[in-house]
Amino acid sequence: MSAPRQYPDVFHKHRWTVLPEPVQRAVYELGCASRRDRVEPAQIDTYRQGLANLTPAAVPRGGYEIRRLYKPDEPWVRPVDEIPNQAPPWYRIGPGGGGSGERHRLTRYPDLGWLFLFHGDGYLRQAAMEALPGPPRSAFELAAACYRLNDWVENVRLAAEAYAARAFPETDPNVIAGAALFLLEMEPHLQRWSATGRAAVRHLLTRRDTAACLADTLQTALTGRQGFLLQQLLRDPPLDASLHRLAHHAALPGVRRVAMTALLTGEARWLTGHRFEWTDKTMGLRKRVPTHATRSLTVARDLPALLSAAARDRSPKVREVAADGLIAHREKATSHMDALAAHLAEDTSPSVRSRAAFYLNRR
Repeated sequence: MSAPRQYPDVFHKHRWTVLPEPVQRAVYELGCASRRDRVEPAQIDTYRQGLANLTPAAVPRGGYEIRRLYKPDEPWVRPVDEIPNQAPPWYRIGPGGGGSGERHRLTRYPDLGWLFLFHGDGYLRQAAMEALPGPPRSAFELAAACYRLNDWVENVRLAAEAYAARAFPETDPNVIAGAALFLLEMEPHLQRWSATGRAAVRHLLTRRDTAACLADTLQTALTGRQGFLLQQLLRDPPLDASLHRLAHHAALPGVRRVAMTALLTGEARWLTGHRFEWTDKTMGLRKRVPTHATRSLTVARDLPALLSAAARDRSPKVREVAADGLIAHREKATSHMDALAAHLAEDTSPSVRSRAAFYLNRR
């Protein structure tokens, strides 16, 4: 009985690896099989199943690690007894990489494109985008395809735009919802995106079925920057209809706060970038401050009911929003608002009490 194959721990010196051992093993096996031209569809399926367990945030680092593990440029020579008498024209002995052998395997197995997306050769990345047969099956794959929209090679970006046009409309909305936070966080940092690429990603996030999945995710999520996600998604109207549900029933206080703030002010507000403000020009001191854009909401609101719900929320961050709403509408104050202010004036949170006191003093 032969001993089990030992897999080299390629990243034993790297503490920040994002690829779990099954994915590393799948990539390494594909690299070995490719150098011997013995790739099997089952190996590709195993690799894609491993990608399905990765988060979209792993794409930048994960792409580098996949490229290293696959080792397309490692020299390798086939044993003499394995060399065919008449090698086909795509046969290659010696260094791998962006040779015709890789292209031939990509033609035979188009799903290898999900591996070659991270190849160091721009020609193969372009060929991978052109060969991909269907839409992404996981949030990681979707994020990787979107990342190629920002590739430093123009032809790869154009191929990624063509893939987005044919595959993104068929992408499962749950896959889109899983990658939404990563896409919105990375958007300001990806400077090579063309208007076409940005429009393709924005259309992904504004589909009606995607909005329904995102609303469910925002309501039930227990971790993550979901408040930021909702804030950025509100630049488009599809989620307006879900704001009342999120303001009352979202599990995370950050989501409830963003939704309640939008409803009480009647407008959505999202981050657009940053600018510098002078704090002391004579000393050359300045600070970096965020910039925002706004739009009016498309849903009706019941101000007294919203103020009551916010004032009785279990999170002080949402009760602060209620107090801010009282202050903003103090010129048309009612006895109901005064009662809410008196209730908030005895709140356990100092920031809520100070806001309620300000309202009562300026009533």
